Amino acid sequence: MSLITRLRRSAAETSPADPADHPTPDPTDPSHATGQLLAAVREDLDPKKIVIATDSPAFTVKTEPSGERGYKVTVDWKRVTGSEPSEGTISLSVGDEVTKVPVRVNLARASAAAGG
Repeated sequence: MSLITRLRRSAAETSPADPADHPTPDPTDPSHATGQLLAAVREDLDPKKIVIATDSPAFTVKTEPSGERGYKVTVDWKRVTGSEPSEGTISLSVGDEVTKVPVRVNLARASAAAGG
C-alpha cells in the first residue's frame, strides 16, 4: 500500500490492485480483449451512486453488483481500424471522489495469439 493511499483513501478499492495487461486478448480473436476487476466502494460512500466510465472509446465497461458494496467490472477492448489506443483509464466515481485504474492490452500477447 502506498503512502498516498494510506493518507487519502480511494473512493473504491480494486482487485487486482494493479490490473496491468488487462484486458487479455482473446486467442480466437486477437482484435478483441476482455478482462475483469472487482471494485468495492468505501464504507462511508453510497455504493448505489458509483459511476464507472472509460477515457477511450476503444474500451467499454459493464458492471454488475457483487455484494453489498462491490461491483464486478468487465472491460472490453476492440480493434477496428488498427489505430485504437491499447492503454486507457477506467474511472470509478462516487460523488466528488474518483479512483482511476489504468488498463492496458498486451499487444505482444495479441500478436502471439494471432500467430504472428
